[in-house]
Amino acid sequence: MKTNAIILAVVVGISQGVQPIIGFNYGAKQYFRVREAYLLAIKWNMIISAIGFFLLQCFSQYIISLFGNGDKLYLEFAVLFMRIYLFMVLVNDVQLLSSSFFTAIGKAMKGVLLALTRQVFFLIPFILALWNYGGFICRACRFHE
Repeated sequence: MKTNAIILAVVVGISQGVQPIIGFNYGAKQYFRVREAYLLAIKWNMIISAIGFFLLQCFSQYIISLFGNGDKLYLEFAVLFMRIYLFMVLVNDVQLLSSSFFTAIGKAMKGVLLALTRQVFFLIPFILALWNYGGFICRACRFHE
């Protein structure tokens, strides 16, 4: 969770940092600059997310060991959890930036709806749907034996 917070902090920083630039240029009807700023922010957010994704998927055991140690079973579960939980880190950047974009151009309701997609519209239904498969991760890795 802490590693995700680090990546998200950078992505949110870029997204919020470009927001006034987009808002100013949109108000000045400089739509080319709006597009340019949005695409530049998307590019950098995707680079940060790709680097984070690569590090989290390839070096998860080493990253987890920075935050604590445990027995082999703990480490095995933590690596699996980290890889599954942070698998979608690549698309977080687009959702966060697009939400900020709509807010910057004065379409706050679209921004709010887009911001809610990740946590409310997708996460909660997926949790409830996967609840029926209780322990699917544990059974796959034999943690409850």
